[in-house]
Amino acid sequence: AERFRALVDVRGPDECWPWLGHLHPAGHGQFNRGNHVLVYAHRFALELHLGRPVPEELHVLHRPVVCHTPACCTPAHLYEGNDSLNTRDRDEDGTLPKGSTHWNVKIDESEIPVIGALFYWGKFRDQEIADAYGVSRQCISAIVHRRTWTHVKCSSLPER
Repeated sequence: AERFRALVDVRGPDECWPWLGHLHPAGHGQFNRGNHVLVYAHRFALELHLGRPVPEELHVLHRPVVCHTPACCTPAHLYEGNDSLNTRDRDEDGTLPKGSTHWNVKIDESEIPVIGALFYWGKFRDQEIADAYGVSRQCISAIVHRRTWTHVKCSSLPER
């Protein structure tokens, strides 16, 4: 617990307490609990606060509106929740990364119309387009059938 606390910047009770250690690409802190077991820092923070483990089937969520910081370890900003609460909170806060703001993205908004045109003009198969952009065929299929990147206006793709 002391090793963990040394990596949290404890501030006022209503402020975010940022994690100072290693961060996952999505911004959540990661902590080695021991025996090379990595856990999210905010999960470990809530477990310390509650004095018990959070059940595996539950997430540790940041309170909507109060906290938008994935690396926050403030116990008052955290609570246990299931998948549907996690989705509701994300939708309520508008914190779901879209398009090029997602941490794992390989293409950006400017490329969506080009991908649509290449596919719908029939010049290239979806696998050829995927290979050219370094993504999977399923990624290209989701773009051209408007299951993803729907926030991008694109005349070469059908509206969803």
